[in-house]
Amino acid sequence: MPRIDITTTPTSEGWLCDVTVGNGDTTRHRVRVTPSDLARLAPGASDPEDLVHASFDFLLGREPRESILREFDLTVVARYYPDFEQEIKPRQAGRSARIGTRRCGTSSMATVFPGRGPMTRHTRAPPRVRGKGRAARVSGRLVRSGRSSG
Repeated sequence: MPRIDITTTPTSEGWLCDVTVGNGDTTRHRVRVTPSDLARLAPGASDPEDLVHASFDFLLGREPRESILREFDLTVVARYYPDFEQEIKPRQAGRSARIGTRRCGTSSMATVFPGRGPMTRHTRAPPRVRGKGRAARVSGRLVRSGRSSG
């Protein structure tokens, strides 16, 4: 799968997303997203970067990057692919619970941590459980039958 880089710029009508697709030889695209599109396709999201990334994953699974329009509104994808919204909504619901985002200037970088909740710089890793049977050590505490001592 080619690399997808996205820079999001707020506008008076929503967001303008500049998308670069490829590893070396790249294609550039410009996608417009309205607040109503974001609310419908990625409820609870504050910016469209993850939605646009998932949309390009969807498109690249169906056509080569050179065939993707250079500039378009996000809603245009559903005209070409009627199953777009049905496919994208579950992806966004699953991603929103597993994505931590770091801001870097005007763009952001998202990292997915499968099987974990949102990871931020204030979130600690889950405790490690050592031992078996009735007694186990959980992050330095001895736990027996639901009680801890320490």
